[in-house]
Amino acid sequence: MNYRIACSILAILGAVALTQAVEADGAEKLTVTADTGTFGQVLGTSVTITSPIVALATVACPDGNACFWKQGGYDGDRKLADAGDAGQELQLGAYDESMKNRLANRRVQIKDIDLDVLDCINPGGERTNLPLRADIFRIGVSGSSC
Repeated sequence: MNYRIACSILAILGAVALTQAVEADGAEKLTVTADTGTFGQVLGTSVTITSPIVALATVACPDGNACFWKQGGYDGDRKLADAGDAGQELQLGAYDESMKNRLANRRVQIKDIDLDVLDCINPGGERTNLPLRADIFRIGVSGSSC
């Protein structure tokens, strides 16, 4: 049981991704995947939801991060960015459908390829469907807001 609590805490902190399955005999199987992706990309977070706990883990965005998903509605694989990425124009790539801003005091601007601002998300804000031309994001300086 302590192992599950430790894994849950690590998942909340964004250090690992958890998946859970129930076998035919009713026993639960837990798989832990380390976070090894580009600027915090969590690999393997796209799962078939069979448990409310797994559903929460796949749509969660740990405090201190901006999270970007491949699909709208916080679905599919996710990337994380933190305050260390502030001030840079960073490509979203395929992670451009939805996002949550859990940075304590920094805005996140969403831009198109021409660097025109399409949207701005204040701390605590989120978008289930980013504009179709979303391609770049920029985390603001400490204290920034839209």
